[in-house]
Amino acid sequence: MENLLTTPTSQLILAERKAQIAKWAVPRPGKQHLEPTDWLLILNEEMGELAKAMWEKKNIDHMIEEAVQVAAVAVQIAEWVSERVGWENSSEEVLLKSVEFKKPFTNWPARRLYVKMISEVGSLAFHIDHNHHQFLSRWSEIIRILINNGYLLINELSALKVDGYERLDASAE
Repeated sequence: MENLLTTPTSQLILAERKAQIAKWAVPRPGKQHLEPTDWLLILNEEMGELAKAMWEKKNIDHMIEEAVQVAAVAVQIAEWVSERVGWENSSEEVLLKSVEFKKPFTNWPARRLYVKMISEVGSLAFHIDHNHHQFLSRWSEIIRILINNGYLLINELSALKVDGYERLDASAE
């Protein structure tokens, strides 16, 4: 059986995470010390780029690239949350704890997965409050779901390269 960390999808996400670490290496290598609202802004910006790519339907590779960036930002947020609660995780550990690898495919079309992901981003916004520990605990749960669905979306978009765009718009049963 294939190891989760060696799948093409995981390799794309981990490579993007390494690129983020190289780009944002201040003040500590690979660590961004941002406020929760900043993370939401970054995640929403990436979700918007993914939505635009999916709407335009011009280039599946571009859609995959944008989905990978969303997933990598979600992994980065999970790393940030884990550091705040005292159980720091690497990108690889976050993926291993987030992706339900036993079912690496879905019958959900790409747009339905996107809608699920954007609703999870909304849940993150809803759970910003003054109870710091409870907020971080809830964010940890939600971000793992977001990572899993991002992983599934990348797989689904990759399948579109073979099957064609008609699956992008199909509705799930």
